[in-house]
Amino acid sequence: MLEAPAPPRSRWVALHAESSFTDELLSSLEIEPATASILARRGIVDPAEAERFLRPSLDDLHDPSLMGGMEAAVARLRKALDDGETILIHGDFDVDGLASTALLARSLSCLGASVRTHIPHRLEEGYGLHEDVARVAAQAGATLVVSCDCGIRSHDVAQLLADQGIDLIITDHHEPGEDTPPAVAVLDPKLPGCPYPFKQLAGVGVAFKLGQALSESLGIAPSKFQRAYLDLVALGTVADVVPLIGENRVLTTFGLQQLRRTQKVGLRALLRKLKLEDRPLEAYHVGFMIAPRMNAAGRLDDAKEALELLMTGSRSRADAIAKYLDETNSERQGVEATMLKQAYLRLAEDEDLLERDPVLVLAGHGWHRGVAGLVSGRIRERYGRPTFVLCIDERCAVGSARSVDEFDLARALDAVRDCLIKGGGHAMAAGVTLDRDRIGEFRARLNEYALQHISPADLAPVHKYDEELPAEGMTHQLCSEMQLLAPFGAGNPRPRFMTRGLAVEWVSAFGRESRHLRIGLTGGGRSLRAVAWRKGERQHEIQPGMTVDILYTLKTEARMGVVELVPTVDDFRPSAAREV
Repeated sequence: MLEAPAPPRSRWVALHAESSFTDELLSSLEIEPATASILARRGIVDPAEAERFLRPSLDDLHDPSLMGGMEAAVARLRKALDDGETILIHGDFDVDGLASTALLARSLSCLGASVRTHIPHRLEEGYGLHEDVARVAAQAGATLVVSCDCGIRSHDVAQLLADQGIDLIITDHHEPGEDTPPAVAVLDPKLPGCPYPFKQLAGVGVAFKLGQALSESLGIAPSKFQRAYLDLVALGTVADVVPLIGENRVLTTFGLQQLRRTQKVGLRALLRKLKLEDRPLEAYHVGFMIAPRMNAAGRLDDAKEALELLMTGSRSRADAIAKYLDETNSERQGVEATMLKQAYLRLAEDEDLLERDPVLVLAGHGWHRGVAGLVSGRIRERYGRPTFVLCIDERCAVGSARSVDEFDLARALDAVRDCLIKGGGHAMAAGVTLDRDRIGEFRARLNEYALQHISPADLAPVHKYDEELPAEGMTHQLCSEMQLLAPFGAGNPRPRFMTRGLAVEWVSAFGRESRHLRIGLTGGGRSLRAVAWRKGERQHEIQPGMTVDILYTLKTEARMGVVELVPTVDDFRPSAAREV
């Protein structure tokens, strides 16, 4: 087991909603009480909004022309098409950036454009637009660069391209700085004053809007464009962990359907490799099976083969890449596990760290930059506080951060920007580069800021649950009703329940290093086989003969020809304990 300080006890917080809101939803819609109460707890209290949520439609998508800069971007792309210019699509090495790049490259190629692509190397170039893009564009003979999922803060590179006579269109969804980079057009719904109604699109969502606007200007029906590329939109949207609400919910719902029947050779090869080809696809399959494999290449080396998977028309090449990505993901898991243990040891070596610092800043020599974000996410999950993981080399420290709902990373980095060589991202995830000699200053300044903006009560893992259920309330009917709320993900998690007083019949560990638990539970006249992922180190806390309360999501699983209810346990504690 990991040698790490024990995490603080998790807080269980019940979500609340006014009963009047639930009653109004029930009177207006044909839904069950459990569905109405969960909608109300999530702030969906207007019947019309609830109707759109439960029955998403492509007609609910906003007109792409509403996005600031769209008219100029479409005009410049049409000029490039008319004049036979070469267009360089510059993406990012994560799945959102890869899906964005593939979407624009494929759609522009179908329109007859001469297209080249460039995905930066994570370790050699890092995130975003770099000066090297001017050289790449010149070598390709490109007179127009389109960025995907990056560029909103790349002022110097934008000016360099302009000075060399290369036009730039930026498509991004990250938080902008004070000034907009000089470009022919800048598409980012988060730009101040941008009239686009939905601000939470992933990078691939912004690229999709540009592609749709261009195709519509050429007389192509929106439905045709949607059928061709919604699979890529679902892939990037789920992988980037943007909220699955509003337009993202619509795009993901229909994109998952399109992904299941995709005609893209590379995606079909990966689905075959993962034995998903003939199964209904959920956001879970994208987030935890498909995306990690596509990300693995860019994390450990070069993401170009992952992009090729989305672009190739060769089945043999697609099968080879799918096999490579699967093997690389296994290697990534090993690198991540080793680095996580080392990070936990850093915590153990400083006994006062968890008491002293509201933001954890952990740094190590030889750590792999490609998995820094994954490791910071795991530590954040365990200890319930913002976490930076920095990888130190000869000159710099480069790393990633993951945060909690109460602490905005983008604003925090703006407050300490003079410590950084560069940095940026979202409220919940960010990346930084700084001089290795300034790590101590960065840690101190960041925590000084955090002490003013985050309460000590927020520095513990928090598990929010939708409803308390008696054991007999766990039914197949309830599980079926909850599927109305899918797809699940950020901003729309799978409904979580709490049940008290279940008897523990047996416990067994499984998986590598006994990382997971299976738990036999009884209550309400039924026996249940629960699973608790990554809870193996807590096996000593749950023993046969105990009575426990559990927090869980509810799924079904076919076993020996029988469909069983399977509680997936997020947390457990002895039944004598009660919420604070």
